[in-house]
Amino acid sequence: MLIPPLHVVYYNAKAIAKLLDQTGFSLETRSVALPREALLKRLHLIGIFKALKLSDKMMVFARKEVDLEPR
Repeated sequence: MLIPPLHVVYYNAKAIAKLLDQTGFSLETRSVALPREALLKRLHLIGIFKALKLSDKMMVFARKEVDLEPR
């Protein structure tokens, strides 16, 4: 769902992975949030929607390796 002016930029999974790689981060976990998840679970449709990645909300956890060697 597009809700201007709240969304300034939209990223897909491929773009997020590329940005993380370019900035020295590694992707740990990526998940999507679906509207009406509770209802989809009750109707046993949650798996289908998650597999299709039909959502505009993405949560990303990334890790940046830190060089602990003294310079």
